[in-house]
Amino acid sequence: MFARVFRVKVPPEAVEKGPAMAQEQAVPALRQLRGFHAAYWLHDAQAGEGLSVVLWDDEQAARDAEEQMGPKREEMQRQLGVTPQDMREYQVVAHS
Repeated sequence: MFARVFRVKVPPEAVEKGPAMAQEQAVPALRQLRGFHAAYWLHDAQAGEGLSVVLWDDEQAARDAEEQMGPKREEMQRQLGVTPQDMREYQVVAHS
């Protein structure tokens, strides 16, 4: 399994809109992609940061998805007013 982790700065006004946007737009789009396993959106109100963790069956599925979902993710971030900080990729070495 492979994970792609995005860190963003989240303004207070995005906190209310973010979960609905994830459920209504991101989840259906991700579910249609080959190799999608799961996605988690995390928020730290004190730090004003958020993490998105998206799990894929393998590295190639993650790379293919980025080509398809990258522009959609950027548009959603723009609509919410979040500021991308970084993106990292990880091989999942264990899970339960």
